[in-house]
Amino acid sequence: MAIDIKNKKPRDAAKSLEKGRIHILRNLDQGAEKIDEILEDFKQSIPLLKAIGISVNTVQFDFAAPPQLLASLAAKIDDTDPEVIQEYIDLHADKSLLVLILKGFMGAFEIRDKLECLGFNGLEADLKLTVPPSISVRMLEIA
Repeated sequence: MAIDIKNKKPRDAAKSLEKGRIHILRNLDQGAEKIDEILEDFKQSIPLLKAIGISVNTVQFDFAAPPQLLASLAAKIDDTDPEVIQEYIDLHADKSLLVLILKGFMGAFEIRDKLECLGFNGLEADLKLTVPPSISVRMLEIA
């Protein structure tokens, strides 16, 4: 929302600035509410992720507009089973954040199978919990 205070009387300019401030604060509140919902979804996903061999290594919160939570996830290829991951996707189709995470790992498994000659035995993912959430998965060799 652009606020134009040129050629306005001081009282009108102050009103415009106040309206802009209120608009920004309202958007921040709405963003914080959405982040709270996403954070609750993530919290409920953690036991399910651990059960299939995906661990949460770090969590970082960025106070920004909109705020975001960043989480680093990891899995050893030998400790995770793509068939079990697919079962979890099917069982928990109503949990959109969990499905996003699991599909990210499934996609990495598919790519890893095609690049098996590189010897990657681990997966790491950066999960960005903002509006909308996203996941970036990379393959690596774990010693």
